[in-house]
Amino acid sequence: MNPWSCMGVSFSRAIGIEFADFVKCVGHSGAGEANHNGFHPQECIDVALHYGFSCTPIQLFAGMIYGPGQPPVVLWSKEEATRRFEKYVNSTKRGVFEGIRLKEGNKGIGHAVALIDGMIYDNETKYPVAECTAHNFHPQTLWIIKNEQVL
Repeated sequence: MNPWSCMGVSFSRAIGIEFADFVKCVGHSGAGEANHNGFHPQECIDVALHYGFSCTPIQLFAGMIYGPGQPPVVLWSKEEATRRFEKYVNSTKRGVFEGIRLKEGNKGIGHAVALIDGMIYDNETKYPVAECTAHNFHPQTLWIIKNEQVL
């Protein structure tokens, strides 16, 4: 693993494969070779589909932009969006959170963790999903992962 591998490691855990198998399927380790730092969600989707899993993204604060220079249109109020997101989190057996990890000085950095049966797997740390903010992690997108081939 490397500092950029959190997305790949999280998807590997959620679909139940070794990270080495994930790397083999993608074709790079996310460690900077061939200009790849980390993993793009599309690469993770490819691996999940390869192993027979579907992936559905649920955004906490979903919005749309209708054209250049147009303001974003927010779909739900903060309260409605939070309630919707929590509903999906609470009903998800396996998934991956993409979000922001706050570092010293409240500087945020993109991060991903696995969600399995209500527990967060964050590198070597395991904690209940309700403790995300206590661990300075703020989920923005939930990838719901289900064992069903969609193609």
